[in-house]
Amino acid sequence: MRRHPYRDAGNTGTRLARDQRDQQRHTATAVREEIMARIKHIALTTKEPAKVAEFYKSAFGLKELRRSPNGAVFLTDGHINVAILNYKTDASPDVGAHGPNFDGIHHFGFEVDDLDEACQKLENANAQRLTAKDHVDATMAAGGHANFEMKWAGPDGVVIDISHTGWEGTH
Repeated sequence: MRRHPYRDAGNTGTRLARDQRDQQRHTATAVREEIMARIKHIALTTKEPAKVAEFYKSAFGLKELRRSPNGAVFLTDGHINVAILNYKTDASPDVGAHGPNFDGIHHFGFEVDDLDEACQKLENANAQRLTAKDHVDATMAAGGHANFEMKWAGPDGVVIDISHTGWEGTH
């Protein structure tokens, strides 16, 4: 008869469960040491950013960081920045694979340690650069967060942000 490590009452089950958790922690630490980037940003596009933001605040307890003059709302869970943006238009350089007026996940962002290295890796992987690496040290308008991001597109057209400064509400 096979023992279930979490339900068995004896020391063996407890020790096995603890050993499995320790192994998972060691594996997670090893993976973190090998990865150059961390997902820290997800952006949704919608017709009604304020309404959608209220949903995520009510349903999941996300905290509001700020609202921009154009109506975008920025939320966080303390680890990841969630931007609720207005629809993109054809004029937007990052309109994305779904085109304008798309409701849903529009793009996500990776925080990188070395912006130049990340750009080189994206170029080597044949990603399409959507925005230039200009204004790396630019300051934001009053009420804005001083971060920098570049926009790229993967082979499927999905928009990917990279940032060496990170996003507001992340750590």
